[in-house]
Amino acid sequence: MNSKKYTLYLNEREIKKLKENSKKKGVTNSAYIRELILNEEYSNNLKKLKENNEINQEIYYEISKIGININQIAAHLNMDISFDEKKLLDNLEEMKDILKTIRNFLIQKDVYERIQKKREKKQ
Repeated sequence: MNSKKYTLYLNEREIKKLKENSKKKGVTNSAYIRELILNEEYSNNLKKLKENNEINQEIYYEISKIGININQIAAHLNMDISFDEKKLLDNLEEMKDILKTIRNFLIQKDVYERIQKKREKKQ
């Protein structure tokens, strides 16, 4: 690692706290400050992961609803039960609305744009 010198100004209270904390950890003052910086980055990444997890749960819920509708349609077709065409169209329309909801949710969370960028990078 190519380290560079950086001057940091602290007041007496901050210096005392820095020395106490680095001593407790058994590291130098510099190592302690670097650890704090890396922990902040880790914390930010953890927050992003939690947000993405919430988004994934929402998407999973919406996709599950679509799957239920598809299974109901397939079951009626496999049982050779006459089905109400209007009901089928209503189910398909509901699935279309759910997909729109998912897309809008993803756009709102900027996930849709991130997915598009990843696809563009792969091509």
